Amino acid sequence: MLLFSTNILQSFATDAYKVSHFLQLPKNTQAVRFYIAPRHSLRLENENYIVFGIKYFIEKYLKKPLTYQDIEDTKNIWKFFNLDGVSTTFPEEGFKKIVSKYKGLLPIKIVGVKEGSILNKYNIPVFIISVDDLDLVWLPGFIETALQRSIWYPSTVATISYNVKQDLLKAHKTSVSIENYSTLKNQLHDFGARGATSGESASIGGLAHLLNFLGTDTMEAVYLGYKLYNIPIRELANSITASEHSTVTSWGNKHVGEREALLNMIETCKKHGDSVFAFVSDSYDYFYTVDKLWGDPQIIKAIQDANLFPVVRPDSGDPVEVVLYALNSLSKSWGYTTNEKGYKVLNTIRIIQGDGMNIERISTLIDAILEHKYSVENVSFGMGGGLLQNLNRDSMSWSMKMYKLKQNDEWRDIRKIPVTQQDKESYNPQNVVDDTDWVTHYQWDSELSEPIIYTESFQDIRKRTTT
Repeated sequence: MLLFSTNILQSFATDAYKVSHFLQLPKNTQAVRFYIAPRHSLRLENENYIVFGIKYFIEKYLKKPLTYQDIEDTKNIWKFFNLDGVSTTFPEEGFKKIVSKYKGLLPIKIVGVKEGSILNKYNIPVFIISVDDLDLVWLPGFIETALQRSIWYPSTVATISYNVKQDLLKAHKTSVSIENYSTLKNQLHDFGARGATSGESASIGGLAHLLNFLGTDTMEAVYLGYKLYNIPIRELANSITASEHSTVTSWGNKHVGEREALLNMIETCKKHGDSVFAFVSDSYDYFYTVDKLWGDPQIIKAIQDANLFPVVRPDSGDPVEVVLYALNSLSKSWGYTTNEKGYKVLNTIRIIQGDGMNIERISTLIDAILEHKYSVENVSFGMGGGLLQNLNRDSMSWSMKMYKLKQNDEWRDIRKIPVTQQDKESYNPQNVVDDTDWVTHYQWDSELSEPIIYTESFQDIRKRTTT
């Protein structure tokens, strides 16, 4: 169980209007089925998307039992919440049944695709949530907020990261020697923690990114992955020693201080055994630094004598301009080789561009690098807000809707078909869902009187995203 596990009452992770829905469903409703699915793709260029997040939801919201005290505490909030000043309706008896009959655990069933699955069909269920207790048919709707939020956000982040990976893979096939394809796994780095709206967002989204790449500075994601999947850290993620502007400008005296900061970093890395380091190079005059500092034969010798592999980091300006400038300058001062595909590879130095990056800008920069006959392995990329923050539920139009209801021992289809916006139509239950590879992620077992939960390793989930 996660250190921050809660339950659906303690967390108040529901929308206010959900609390009265137990009175609004048709009488004699015996069972319901809800589904979760995205309605459209993130990009026109790539319709594939990755599904991720169901284990996090289960661990956070479904493992900690509800108690009678939780019910009382929750009621004390709800009863003063109604606009009219009257006590808000609340499914108290239903929750008491969950405590008394189901040991405080939700008697729902969640089936669906395996995490890390790559799909390309939309408005088709990826998860189905069901309940067959006629007193609790409102329950899937009540947990929608927590459940859908746990799915749409990491799935969208994973899909953003996946899209960049596909663009990079294409560029690798064009410009990188096959024996160097292994560099791909570290070619997109997560810089998004400080720009995320919360630590929880950073951890969930950052972990989703790690399905596709190893590089991250979001330690909350590393910790979540370690706790959630018990995966060895060395298999989960990595980063490198890197400077920031304060560790450069604190040396003062502009270019002289910048040189001293770089020499200090070389000595520090040599002393501590670091082999790769990144040095932010735009504290003053980026173009001077690239030409005169990185191009200084004494600096080059100091780095090479220490057996270090440096990474130049521009952090401002037009990405295409500053990266191409560095490539052209460093190819003269550090030298390069031309691989069998006809693309230039810098000798023992690289560049990372992380400022202002999103899918489109990375794609544009990749095109510019290739156009100038440099191999894409020369440049790594970082994403901050473009990875973890500049997205929302509408980025892929994720939704959770009821699609079947059992009443008077008969099942009937349920569907939303708004004439005002056709692209918000819900899944048509007459369409067949291919559930060949589906699994039951969570199910209350009445015989065992406990839930059965599907588990698999992060390594297996990650393999799925590389298929």
